Amino acid sequence: MADAWRNRIVGHGEESPAQLVANPRNWRKHPQAQAEALEDLITSVGWVQDVIVNRCTGRLLDGHLRVALAKQRGELTVPVKYVELDENEEALVLATFDPLSAMAEMDTSAFDALLHQVSTDSPSIQKMLADFAQEAGLYVEGREAQVQDPGAKVDQ
Repeated sequence: MADAWRNRIVGHGEESPAQLVANPRNWRKHPQAQAEALEDLITSVGWVQDVIVNRCTGRLLDGHLRVALAKQRGELTVPVKYVELDENEEALVLATFDPLSAMAEMDTSAFDALLHQVSTDSPSIQKMLADFAQEAGLYVEGREAQVQDPGAKVDQ
């Protein structure tokens, strides 16, 4: 049997977003539409994912946009997961974390079923979901993709 996977998570807590240090090697850029949708989601639902900080370097590994939005809003704290990685491991995580997630394939029928259960009055979230659904071929040509009625289901 192979060696067990190491748990590199060494703690959890909350920190002031002003104290968190962006990683200078972060290669991801966040378009305005993404920032608006994420801010609307956190405003609507709250924090459901912490940011990741490398205790060895003191730098963010994940959550740069969430921290930036929290700073803009004047939030006092953000939830943090702490890991301990050396410089090389930090670089490897930065280079692979998002691309690995992006490799997941969409189950269009499961996504369609999920959209039938989603309701939001956020235009930015509606647009994001409608765009994903349209890219997945879930909308018939000529059918309105964006929900106009606040509170209506995204799939209408």
